[in-house]
Amino acid sequence: MLGSFLAWLFTGLAIHVLVLYYAAMISSQRLAEDKEVGALELILSSPVTERQISRGLWMAFLRRMLFPALVAVLAHGLVLWQGMVLCTLDPPGPIPKNTTTAWTIFRAILLDEPIAGRSLEWGFVFMVRMALLLVPMLVLVWFTLGWVARWLGLRMKHPGFAPMVSLALVFVPPILLFSLVCYIIEETKLNRMPQRQLLPLMLGLAIGIGLVHCLLLCTWAARRLRNDFRDTVIGRFHASPRRWLPNGRTVMHFMLRTAAFAGVLTVLGAAFYGCQNYRSRHAWSAFQAELKQRGLSLDLAPLLPAPVPDADNFASARAFQDILSVKSKTARRLLDSLQSDNQTYPAAGQAKNTTVWTEQSYAPLGKFGRWMSAEAMPDENTENAVAAPVL
Repeated sequence: MLGSFLAWLFTGLAIHVLVLYYAAMISSQRLAEDKEVGALELILSSPVTERQISRGLWMAFLRRMLFPALVAVLAHGLVLWQGMVLCTLDPPGPIPKNTTTAWTIFRAILLDEPIAGRSLEWGFVFMVRMALLLVPMLVLVWFTLGWVARWLGLRMKHPGFAPMVSLALVFVPPILLFSLVCYIIEETKLNRMPQRQLLPLMLGLAIGIGLVHCLLLCTWAARRLRNDFRDTVIGRFHASPRRWLPNGRTVMHFMLRTAAFAGVLTVLGAAFYGCQNYRSRHAWSAFQAELKQRGLSLDLAPLLPAPVPDADNFASARAFQDILSVKSKTARRLLDSLQSDNQTYPAAGQAKNTTVWTEQSYAPLGKFGRWMSAEAMPDENTENAVAAPVL
C-alpha cells in the first residue's frame, strides 16, 4: 500500500510539472508563430480589436488546457485519496486500526470533527489542508502563465525560451522572498512560537506572497499586451534603437511598488505579532485568575526541597571534587579504563554496556567496584558493604 501511494505521489508531481510547462508553451506558441509568418500584421489591418484577439486567445487556451488540467486535478485528488486509504490502516491519532473509512477521515479533516470522540493528529490535518489549498493556487498559476508567456512569446527575439522564462518569473521571485521571510523569522526568534501558530502563519505568508506575485504578473502582462501589442507586432519594421536601460520614471514606479509591498507585509506581520501577544497576555491573565479563585498557586518555592548541608552533600566531598577536577589524574585513569571496558551486565532483561551512564537505570555497583579494585571490595553484596569502600 505504501509503495502504491509513493508511486502515485511521484506520478502526480510529474503531471503537475508537465502541465505547468504545457500551459506556458501553448500560451507563448500561438502569438510567436503568427508574428513570424506575418499573420498578426494581416489581422491588425482588419477591424478586429486587440481585446477581441485577447478573448480569442483565452478561449483557445482554455480549450487546450481543459484535458491537462482535469488530469492534474484528478491525479492530485487520487494521491490524497490514497493517503486517506493508507490512514485507515494506521490512523494518525488515538484511533484503532481498521475501524474507520477513508471518507470519514476526509470529512473529519474538512469539518474538524472528531472520530469516535477522538481527534486526529494536528500535523496530519494541517498537511492535508495544505495539499487541498494547492489546487486553487495551481489554477491561479496556470492563468498567470497564460498572461506572462503570451507577452514574452510576442516580445522575445527567441520565443522558444519564453516558456522557461515564464516559469522562472512565476516561481523564482516568490521562493526567494519567502526564503527571506523565513530568515527574518528565524533571526527575530519568532520560530519559538508554538507550531499550531507558527505553521499556519508560514502557510498564510506563502499563499499571500504567491497570490500577490501572480496578481502583479497578470496585471503587468495584461497591461503590456493592451498598450504595446500593436507597437510590438509592427516594431520589427522600424529601425528605432533598442533601449536596454529603463528610464527614471520606470525605476521610480518599481521602487514605490516594492516599498508599498514591503510595507504591507511589515504591517501584516506586526499586526499578527501584536494580536498574538494580546491574546497570549489575556489568556495568561485569565488562567492566573482562575487559579487564584481555586486557591492554587504557580509559585514553586514551597515545593522545592531545602538546600543540603555541606556535611551531608555527596557532591561537596573532597574525593568527588578531586575526580571532577581537570587536573585530576585519578579521573583520567578511570575514564581511560572505562573506555576500554566491554563488559555487559543484564539489567531489565537487556545487555547494557557499563559506559552507558545516560540510561538512568540501576547498575550492579559491586561488580564495578571489584572490576576497578578487587582487593578493596568485601565479599558481601549488600548495599552498605559495597558503598563504604567505593565512597
